[in-house]
Amino acid sequence: MAASRHSTTFPFYIPIAYPGSRYFYSKEVIHNGKPEIIPELEAEKAANEKKVAQLQHQNERLTNRIRYLNKGDRNRRTHRLCARMGYIEHCAPELQKLTEAEFYDLFEHLLRQPDVKSVIERAVRGHSKGIASLWTPRHLLRQWYPNSKNAVCHHCS
Repeated sequence: MAASRHSTTFPFYIPIAYPGSRYFYSKEVIHNGKPEIIPELEAEKAANEKKVAQLQHQNERLTNRIRYLNKGDRNRRTHRLCARMGYIEHCAPELQKLTEAEFYDLFEHLLRQPDVKSVIERAVRGHSKGIASLWTPRHLLRQWYPNSKNAVCHHCS
């Protein structure tokens, strides 16, 4: 019969220390069946895991913020264009029936008109001077239809 590892026939046997073996911990360190250092290490591990999770979340927030700021200019431009076109279609719903080419031709023709150019220039000058509005829609109607003393505007009434 072969001798086992713990037999007395092998006098130079050195016990291997592994968790749970009687050689792993000394009696001074053991408390309630567990060494006292393990709860401290587990608490430290939990605290570090919490910090890692917080830093990962902070990193994700910063990444999203960078993405948002990079996309922000494009989103603001898109919003501005949609809002302005929506207002143009609100004021002239007939424009919805035009194709894009017809719409572009119409607006190029309108923007070449001297009255329209002067109104646009006045608006730009007022904006650069910090003036909110140089006219009301009623004033615009009076400018374009000078014979109409009681110009009616759906915005002013």
